[in-house]
Amino acid sequence: MNRIVSVAVALTALAFFAPLGLAAQAGANAVLTGLVSDSDNRPLSGAVVSLEGLNVSALTNEAGFYRLSGVPAGEQRIVVNYIGYDPATVTVTARAGETLRTDITLSIRPLALQGIMVEGERFGSRAAALNRQNTASSILNVISSEQVERFADPQVSDALRRVPGVATFDSRGESENVFLRGMAPGMTVVSLDGERLPTTGLRSREVSLSAMPAEMLSSIEVVKAITPDMDADAAAGTINLVTRQPLGDRTYFNVSAAGGLHENGYGANGLAGLHFGQRRGDLSYMLRFNFRRNDRAMDDVRHFWSTGNFGNGDVDVLDQLRLGAYEIRRDRYALNGRVDYNFSERSFVYARGLFNLLDEHSIRHQFRVHMEDGTHVSATRANRGRIQTIGREMTREELLSSLTLGGETGVGRTDVDYSLTLARGKNEQPFQRYLNFRSGRYDMEYDISDRNFARWWIVDGDGQSHLDPSTLNLRRHEVRTDFVTDTDVNARMNFERPITLGDANGSIRFGGRYFTKTKDREAWVRRYGIPSDLTLPLSEFGNGSMYRAVAGGRYQIGHIVDWSRGQRFLDQNFRSSIEPLENIDRTYSVSLDDESIDYRASESVGAAFGMATLNFGDLRVIGGVRMERTATTYQGNESLFDEGGSHAGTQRLEEGNDYLNFFPMLHLRYQLDDRTNLRMAWTNTLARPDFSLLAPFQRVNYDAGTIERGNPNLLPSRVMSLDLMAERFFQDVGLLSVGVFAKRMDDFTYRRTFTETQGDFAGFEVRMRENGATADIVGFEAAWQQQLTFLPGVWSGLGLMTNYTYTASRAQLVEIDREVRLPRQIPHVANAALTFDRGPFQGAFTVNHRSRYLFEVTADDVPEHRSHLYPTADRFLQAQTQLDMSASYQVMQGGSIFLEVNNLLDTPQTWYDGHPDMHYRSSYNMRWGLVGFRYGF
Repeated sequence: MNRIVSVAVALTALAFFAPLGLAAQAGANAVLTGLVSDSDNRPLSGAVVSLEGLNVSALTNEAGFYRLSGVPAGEQRIVVNYIGYDPATVTVTARAGETLRTDITLSIRPLALQGIMVEGERFGSRAAALNRQNTASSILNVISSEQVERFADPQVSDALRRVPGVATFDSRGESENVFLRGMAPGMTVVSLDGERLPTTGLRSREVSLSAMPAEMLSSIEVVKAITPDMDADAAAGTINLVTRQPLGDRTYFNVSAAGGLHENGYGANGLAGLHFGQRRGDLSYMLRFNFRRNDRAMDDVRHFWSTGNFGNGDVDVLDQLRLGAYEIRRDRYALNGRVDYNFSERSFVYARGLFNLLDEHSIRHQFRVHMEDGTHVSATRANRGRIQTIGREMTREELLSSLTLGGETGVGRTDVDYSLTLARGKNEQPFQRYLNFRSGRYDMEYDISDRNFARWWIVDGDGQSHLDPSTLNLRRHEVRTDFVTDTDVNARMNFERPITLGDANGSIRFGGRYFTKTKDREAWVRRYGIPSDLTLPLSEFGNGSMYRAVAGGRYQIGHIVDWSRGQRFLDQNFRSSIEPLENIDRTYSVSLDDESIDYRASESVGAAFGMATLNFGDLRVIGGVRMERTATTYQGNESLFDEGGSHAGTQRLEEGNDYLNFFPMLHLRYQLDDRTNLRMAWTNTLARPDFSLLAPFQRVNYDAGTIERGNPNLLPSRVMSLDLMAERFFQDVGLLSVGVFAKRMDDFTYRRTFTETQGDFAGFEVRMRENGATADIVGFEAAWQQQLTFLPGVWSGLGLMTNYTYTASRAQLVEIDREVRLPRQIPHVANAALTFDRGPFQGAFTVNHRSRYLFEVTADDVPEHRSHLYPTADRFLQAQTQLDMSASYQVMQGGSIFLEVNNLLDTPQTWYDGHPDMHYRSSYNMRWGLVGFRYGF
C-alpha cells in the first residue's frame, strides 16, 4: 500500500512541476487537429485517434474535435477507432512547428445493421455510450439515450436500476433513493454536466432523482472510482447527468405525447415533451421541456405485535392492525437548456440551466384496529378495543434548479476550463392535515395463523355495524409543515497540458474548486384536541358510500373522509395560516411541537488537486492527490422546560468545525487490444454525516426521560476503495465485463446511549451519534450486453442486456457489540432485458430483482414491543422482482407509436421484524402503463 501511495504522490509532483522543465519542447514537433464525424456529418465524441507505430493518441471532445501534440515531423498514419464503426486510416505529412487539420469520416459497420437496426441515431447513441466506457480513464458505466427511450423507465432513478451495482428504494410505487454499491444515497455525488446538484433530503445529503424525467438527458454516467479532479465526498461514486448538445450544422427536434391509466388510479396519466435545438455556425442552443403526470393508488397492510402470558408462557399477540389506501397524484415539470458559442475548436463559452419540479398531492385513508387499547385476555381475543379512521391530505414540492456559466480555452499547449454555478434545492411540505375519528369500545377476536393477513371480527357483531360512520367521532385534528432549502455556490478552474517523457506521453492536470452550501430546515406540528362532549361523527365528513376493498379484496376500511367537506369544516373552525400559539382559537385544546428538529447548516469546501496521466504503450497510469479543507457552522435548538416540566420554548445553539483531508488516488488501465481493458483503481474518499446529526440540537422527552442530541463535532467517515475490472467490448455494439471491489469505512457513525449525570436532566437517557464504528463492503459485478446477430433468420433481431451484483458488508455496532450487514446494503441485485429489433418494430421485457436486505438496525437485543421468539427486531425488506415491458413501431419517417407497461407482477414491498413470521408492512402498488407517439428529426 505504501508503494501505491508513493506512485500517486510522484505523479502528483509531476503534475505540478513538469511544465517548468518541458516548456522548451513545445515547438519541436507538429500538432495534428481535426473533426471526426459519421457519414451523416454527426460529430463522434470519444473516438480514439492515434498515430500508427507511435505512443501518441487522443480522444475527440464532445464536439468531435481531436488534438495530437508532440507529433514527429514526417509522414504519419492517423488511425481512428470507434465501437460500431469501421476503423479509418489517413496518411498525412507533419512539419515541425506547424499545426495541420485533417477531418476524418467513419462509416457504420454494415454487418451490425443487417436486419435489426431501425434508426442510425439510436445505434449511434448506444455506440457512443459503449465507446465512452471503453476509453474512460476511470471505472464507469454509461446509459445511452437509446436505452432510456426504449425501456419503460420514466425517471432517472428508474434508468439507473439497469446499471451493475445500483439498487433503488421504492416509495409508493416509484423508485426514489439510489444506492450505489451498497452505500447510502447521501454518499453519492450527483452532477449535471459535471457540476454538482444541491441536496433535497429533509435530513440527509441525498439528491432525489425520482423527480427528473430520464428522457431529458443525452446519457447518464455512473462513475464508480473517482479521479483526483472530482469531489472527494463521493464515497459511493458519482452520477453525472449529461444533457444533449446539437452537433454539426443540423436542427434537432423531438416531440412526444402519451396517455394511460393506473390499475386503481383515480385519473388519467399523461406525458408531453418538446425538445428543440440548432447549431448555426459557431452558435448552438438546446431547449428541452417535459411534463409527466402519474395518478396512482397504493394499498397498505401493517401489523404491530407484542407478547402476552395467559398461563402457558409467552405467546405472540396482535396489538394493532392498520389498513391503508393511498391516492397519489405526482406532476413533474422539467426544463433545461444550454447555449454554446465556439470561438475556435479549442475555445468556447456556455450557459446551462435546469429547472425541475415535482408537485405531489396525496390522500391517505387509514383504518386502525386497536386491540392494545383494551385488554388481551387470550392469544386470540382482546376486550374493549377501539377502531380508528384517519384521513390525511398532504402536498409536497421538490425543486432542483441550477445555472452554470463557464467555458474552455486553449492558451498555447495548455487547456483551461472554468465555471461558476448557482444551484438551489427545495423540499417543501406546506401542509399535512389529519382528521382522526375514534369509536367506542368493542370486544374483538382475531386469527393470526396467516401472519401477513391477520383476520379479525367483533365479538357477536354482524360484520358491518362497526363500519357505520355515525359511530366514529372526531377526536383530533393535526397540521404539520416542513420546509427545507439548500443553496449552493460552486466555482472551479482547471488547467491541462500535454507532456512527453521518453517514450511515454500524456497530460498533467491541476486546479481548484471553492464550494459553499447553506441548508435550512423549518418544521412544526400543531395538534388540536376535540372536547369529549363535542359530537362530530364521520358521517358529517364522508360522501355516504363505502370505500373500495383493499389488499386484493381481503379487507374493507368502511367510510372515508371526503376532503372537500373536511376542508370546509377546517376553514370554519381552525386557522389555516401559521399563527402564534396565543392567537389560535381556544375552542379546542392545542399543543405545539418544539422547534428542536429545525437546523441551519453552512459548509464551505476549498479544494485543490494535481494529477498526471501517462501512456506507456498499452498501459495508462493516472495518479494524483486531492486536498480539501472543510469549514462548517451548524445551528440547532435546545428544548427548554419550566420547573413543572412543561415545555417553555427553545433556545438557539450554534457550533462549528473544520478539518483538512488529503486523498491520494491511482488508476491503471492496460489494453490487451483496442477493445479489451484490464483496470485497477485505488481511491480515497469521505462520507460526511447527515445534516440532522451535525446540528447542535437537544430534544427532550420529559415524560419518557430521554434526550436526543446532535453532535457538530462528528467527523466524516474515511473510505478507502480498491477496484479491479476486466472489460471486453464487441464491435457490433456489445460488452462483457467482470469486476470486484472492496471498501473500508473508518469513523463510521454509531448511536451512543448513556445516562446524564448532572444538571436539570440528571438520570435521563441520552442518545447521540459519535465516530468510531467501522464497516467493510466487498462485492462482485458482471455484465453482458450484445445483439445476437449470429442467430439465424428472425432470431437475429434478439438482444440481451443482463448484469448481476453481489455485495457483502460488515458493520461493527460499538454500543451493543455485535456485527451486522450495513443497513440498506442489498446482497444480490440482478437485471435482465430481452430486446427484439426487426424492421420498424422494437420491443423489450426488463426484469429487476433485488434480494432481501437489512433495512434498519435496532439498538436493543430484545425490544419489549416485538416478539420474544427472535433475538433482535432488526427490520428487513423482503426480496422483490419487477417486470416491465415496452414496445414501439415506426409508422412514418421519424415517427413511432410506443407502449410502456410497468410492474406486471405486482410484487408487494414487504417488511418484517426479526423473522418473516413477524410481518410489519406490505405495500401493493399495482400496474400502470402509457401509450403514445414520438416524432423527431
